[in-house]
Amino acid sequence: MKIVIADYPDVWGRELEKEYTFLREVIPDAAIVTHPYTDPEAFYREMQDADGLQLAIDSMQDCLKDIDVDVIAGTESRGFIFGVPIAYNLHKPFVPIRKKGKLPRETVSVSYDLEYGSAEIEMHKDSIKPGQKVVIVDDLIATGGTIASKGTADGLAPELTSQDILHYIPSLKDICEVETLQLCNLDSTNISMEHWMMMANAIEEKYEKYDGFVICHGTDTMAYTASALSYLVQHSPKPIVLTGSQKPVDMEITDARANLLDSFIYASSDDACGVQIVFSGKVILGTRARKVRTKSFQAFTSINYPSLAVIQDGRKIQYIHQVKAATAEFYHKMDPKVGLLKLIPGIDGDYLRYFLERNDAIIIESFGVGGLPMGERYHFGEAIEWGINQGKTIVMTTQVPNEGSDMTIYQVGHHLKQYDSVLEAYDMTTEAVVTKLMWILGQTREPAGIRRLFYTTVAQDILYNESR
Repeated sequence: MKIVIADYPDVWGRELEKEYTFLREVIPDAAIVTHPYTDPEAFYREMQDADGLQLAIDSMQDCLKDIDVDVIAGTESRGFIFGVPIAYNLHKPFVPIRKKGKLPRETVSVSYDLEYGSAEIEMHKDSIKPGQKVVIVDDLIATGGTIASKGTADGLAPELTSQDILHYIPSLKDICEVETLQLCNLDSTNISMEHWMMMANAIEEKYEKYDGFVICHGTDTMAYTASALSYLVQHSPKPIVLTGSQKPVDMEITDARANLLDSFIYASSDDACGVQIVFSGKVILGTRARKVRTKSFQAFTSINYPSLAVIQDGRKIQYIHQVKAATAEFYHKMDPKVGLLKLIPGIDGDYLRYFLERNDAIIIESFGVGGLPMGERYHFGEAIEWGINQGKTIVMTTQVPNEGSDMTIYQVGHHLKQYDSVLEAYDMTTEAVVTKLMWILGQTREPAGIRRLFYTTVAQDILYNESR
């Protein structure tokens, strides 16, 4: 038996065969042969064009011209779109492979792991006979996700695709030509370093094809993602814009449509470059953004640095003009073992020691301009020295959003300056400190190298430091 997969390629490098583990279990002697069709971005363009749709079906069917086949199978849901017409043209039966619980008769089912979770799919037990040759027509392999959510019984959850969102801003066609790529379908609370790497890799792969990039992202961790991309994609002469919304795009009263339109206006401007967040009419450097409101539309502000521009009535007003570099510099390594310890009154050094034991670097969010509680009862000195001896990196910053740290002012901070391995964040945001350390530790573990990179300004992330 031979199973032929007429499929879209997985742009993230996953092996297509892994997506079909269930077939190996259902049909143990199956041989899988992949026939990649085209770029996943083409899917929706072709669907919306009659000639393109016909070409897509014909091209996929051409993959089968030398294949002896008895059954056409399609996976839910977009596999049905191409699978049924191919089955019709070839005069073959069609077998639906569906998500659990949707088929009426006795089924066989298999659960399998995806990149961000697990799934279970089923097909009718009698749908494929022993010895039959089967062609599986799969859907677009997408890593999913957008800013858009819909109401569920458990609250808002990401539901709409990137293409769905564009339908809400028809005036976009007058600004630029847009192509979409869905990366992940996640509440941004679930975003991690792996997703930042995925975004950076996608930008790098498509960098020469486009003049700019707009990333739709949940607001809760958008500032972290913007900072991370600022380190993973440095000196980009093309704009990389992140945006989102406080209300879903399909609500009557929403900020999503305005934010998206503003983002494309900015990304289409000639002088835009680097990584920014565009939100509520403001253009904020990726290393300077912070979410400061949980519900209102004015959700983001720029910390210790002015907004680069504003978008008003469809017009961009630029305040700060950035110098464009010749080429972007991409990085491919980060270290996730960076911890954040927020001081509270009465906390002692045992907490710091616990964090240091489990991470390669620790950021301490101190009070005011920065410092650590002094005295034998706190044990912070012992914890600091233990961490340094273990090769750990320690960074002092402040819980206060504006104006930054200065550990030379008070004794509780001044005595820490004697340790070369204790760094000071000065005017950096916590989001930038976290992601910069992850990036730095992905490049070097040598203390002098860590110190040099930390105090090297990247995308205006640190303006005041001891080297100046």
